[in-house]
This record gives sequence, C-alpha cells and structure tokens, in this order.
Amino acid sequence: MTDEAQTAANEDDFHRRISACIQDINALLPGLNERYSIPEILSAFAEHVGGAFYAFRQNNILDDAQTLSMIDKLERAAFRQPANQR
Repeated sequence: MTDEAQTAANEDDFHRRISACIQDINALLPGLNERYSIPEILSAFAEHVGGAFYAFRQNNILDDAQTLSMIDKLERAAFRQPANQR
C-alpha cells in the first residue's frame, strides 16, 4: 500500500471511529436530559472539551495551531458556516 493510500485508509478509519463515538454519545443524551437541562448539558460538554484542549496543549499533544483549528471546526458546526466563510 502506498503512503497516500495508507493515509486515506487511516483517515477513513478515523472518521468511522468518530461516527461511532458520536452514536455512543447520542445514546447517553436521553438519560442526561432526564436529569439536566440542555444548557447544563452543553455547558458541561464545553467545560470538558475546553479542559481537554488545555491538557493536550500542556502535554504537547496539540499545539496552538491544532487547537485553534479544532475550535474553528466547532464554530463552523455551531453556526453552519462553510470553511471559506470565516
């Protein structure tokens, strides 16, 4: 397998795993919604993601550019903006 093909295969696997993780999180939401309001759930997710970004940067797992790229993806998803409209 060429390096390019391996990279594509790795990306496909990564996206499949993200989809599976989203499904697992979605399965948890009804139970959370029975105990917490939507703003509380979203705020907890935001705290969790923000803490993960901080920890990954502190441990040199992500650099600032990678972190900002992920935050940009979050903003585009939240506001439904294509990448070229930022």
